[in-house]
Amino acid sequence: MSFWAKCTTKIQDLGCFKESCRQNDCRYENVSDQGMMQQNCPVQAIVHDNSGRSQGYLVKDSGAFRFIVDSDAHYSSLTKRLGKNGGKLTRDYAVGAITKNARAGGGMISSITEQSDGSMVIKISAVGG
Repeated sequence: MSFWAKCTTKIQDLGCFKESCRQNDCRYENVSDQGMMQQNCPVQAIVHDNSGRSQGYLVKDSGAFRFIVDSDAHYSSLTKRLGKNGGKLTRDYAVGAITKNARAGGGMISSITEQSDGSMVIKISAVGG
């Protein structure tokens, strides 16, 4: 049996998000200022682009986190390098979180394929009985 599921990215596993930052040459910095806000949401962390001068924000929103960044590639090296709305950063987070949870549930990743539009197809197989 198989099925298709389209996923939106709500960041819940900070460890997986930090790993995605590392994989994409970004520096994750916790925010100690409890009053710092972006788009009317409290900021959890600042994500710095190690290969440029821009940054994005990990904000707490509706029980999870989301990544926000300037969407204009002329002003944001993160957007220029990783794609709109964190693009590769959030996609790699999703792949890492799905892989971790599939393994924890007794599954196995059969394949991961990048599509021409940048999206990913992840095939998960059940292991055991």
